[in-house]
Amino acid sequence: MSNKHLNGYVEEDLDADFEGAADAPTFTPTCPYCGAQRLPMGFYKSQQEADEDAAMSCNCVGAIEHRSKREKERQREINLAALNARLDDLARYCEDHSVPFGDKTREMLVRGGTLVLDGEAGELVCRWMRMRVKIKLNNKCKLQVRYSYTDTGTMEV
Repeated sequence: MSNKHLNGYVEEDLDADFEGAADAPTFTPTCPYCGAQRLPMGFYKSQQEADEDAAMSCNCVGAIEHRSKREKERQREINLAALNARLDDLARYCEDHSVPFGDKTREMLVRGGTLVLDGEAGELVCRWMRMRVKIKLNNKCKLQVRYSYTDTGTMEV
């Protein structure tokens, strides 16, 4: 009879994580920019995946630019999702104020917001009926969507 369980010992099947690892090909992470190799930090499905992992941890100029490009792409996707969420809010706001907000208006604002995100335009200002929408990037590279509703009147006596 064993008393290992009384000391907090738990038998683990350590080979379960490595099933099939002996048969799997080994890929060596190699930076595609400078050729530096490093030890594998896990199992890779392909040499391309291993090289991508190496590029994400290498400190050469090409790898740093690659990481910067990837970060910009990731930030762009986050900003596009945020733009669509803010346009949903704007659609509800327009509905509450009886201002038409159709698919063409939304498409125009998404296109304009994409131009601002890509740096092809500094800011976008749209006016229709009594609405004014301004889309621009702030100092933190976050997309800013401002909208206002103006209800004014003029009377001639």
